[in-house]
Amino acid sequence: MSGPTLPRRPRIGLSSWKRPVHTIVGDPEQLFTLAEEYVDSVRYAGGLPLILPPAPLNAAADAVASVDALVLTGGGDFSPSSYASHDEGVSSDIDLEEDAWDVALALAARDAGIPFFGICRGMQALNVALGGTLQQDISDRANHPPIPGAPKDAVAFRHPVTIKEASWLGRILGVTERSVNSIHHQAVDRLGEGLVPVAHAPDGIIEAVEYNGSTPGSRWPCVAVQWHPERMGHTLDQRIFDEVVRMAAERGRNGE
Repeated sequence: MSGPTLPRRPRIGLSSWKRPVHTIVGDPEQLFTLAEEYVDSVRYAGGLPLILPPAPLNAAADAVASVDALVLTGGGDFSPSSYASHDEGVSSDIDLEEDAWDVALALAARDAGIPFFGICRGMQALNVALGGTLQQDISDRANHPPIPGAPKDAVAFRHPVTIKEASWLGRILGVTERSVNSIHHQAVDRLGEGLVPVAHAPDGIIEAVEYNGSTPGSRWPCVAVQWHPERMGHTLDQRIFDEVVRMAAERGRNGE
């Protein structure tokens, strides 16, 4: 006699980043990696994390169709060639395949209308996907000094941001001011089509965006932040993951 059927956990797709890792079979070996904090944040929210490494670009729609929401995570710098800009010589850890894949995933998520959450590089990928450009280095800004070389110090550094109260992000977090980490040296320059800024640092850097749609009535649940909420160690940031997973579950119940 079978028991009650449990609801399916919402499937949350997460992008990865290729890194050289020393292993017993490779010194180094190129591995598609994802920090455990991303996975834990999705699990705590009740979602099933599924990693989506780069694939042929025409597979992006299939990848998005296999999940209920998409989280584009952090990684290296975007190549200026990915957004047709002059290379200022300040970018590092570039992966053109990942650039193209992240852009393809973002566009596929928009076309499918699935919940989207961009984090750091993920926010930059969203902006590039929608025709925007990036500032290639912001380490001369007051609130964004050069990233410390020690990982502990890099994660610990904070700067203030203001959040629009009426924004989706503002409603999720329930605050209009807070301090966030600064583990990035690139940022949004020209905004992509349909994106609106909903958070800023005092030095003018856009710290969060949402998709407002380029045509009347268009809807896409999409939010992206420049900081790393998975590394904030605060229940406040977990609320963003909770909301994305909640919307993914609702989408699944509605059969979308």
